[in-house]
Amino acid sequence: MGGATGSIGDPSGRSTERTELDPNLVYKNASLIGIQLEKILKNAQDFFSKSNDEKKNTTISPTRRVLNNLDWTKSLSLLEFLSQVGRHARVGIMLARER
Repeated sequence: MGGATGSIGDPSGRSTERTELDPNLVYKNASLIGIQLEKILKNAQDFFSKSNDEKKNTTISPTRRVLNNLDWTKSLSLLEFLSQVGRHARVGIMLARER
């Protein structure tokens, strides 16, 4: 889930930009979303485990982890990001987007 994404904005094609949020609010929102995702994934895991038990299937469900993308992107500099990630972006496609 995206604490970094929530800090940047929404590229969904809106005609107005999203209001910049206080970093503490972004962190709080991301934490609450993480709690919700953990509950959903736990319920799904419990459901499939029960289903597998009824079928006598011994398949073990994979381990799940909900991570905040801000945790691994907050220390990246702009130059480091562009050198690692930016080379995969197609500028022509971005320039062709309608506003």
